[in-house]
Amino acid sequence: MDHKTGKANHIQDYLVRLHTGQWFTWTDSKNKIYANLRLTDKVGIKGEIVDNLVTQLPTEQECNNGLATLQTIYDDEEEICDLEDVIVIGWQRNDDGDRCLHISSSVDTPQSLWMIDLAQRIVESRPPECRNENE
Repeated sequence: MDHKTGKANHIQDYLVRLHTGQWFTWTDSKNKIYANLRLTDKVGIKGEIVDNLVTQLPTEQECNNGLATLQTIYDDEEEICDLEDVIVIGWQRNDDGDRCLHISSSVDTPQSLWMIDLAQRIVESRPPECRNENE
């Protein structure tokens, strides 16, 4: 991801959105190309190391298409408004199928970290009877 603009610029930006945890790795961390992409044997889930539930990598074409989609979404949003220090907040399913809060930011400025922390606190502080099916 371009750290200045927040625009996806690598297949890794697509891969991290497919599953939670470190489910993939690179055989050469300085040359992150599809040919060097591998599944990890183990993954951390809820504080425990377990077998990786992901059994197949997406194809190279799926990765390229996914990256292109992320770039198109970014470009479309750029036309709507010109945001700086973008933070994306949404719901994602974890490996157990539970919905969890997903926060993504391309920057780590004090203001951005404060907004991320605030979003997490808001979600965590809501009483159970006020939560909806997404929480």
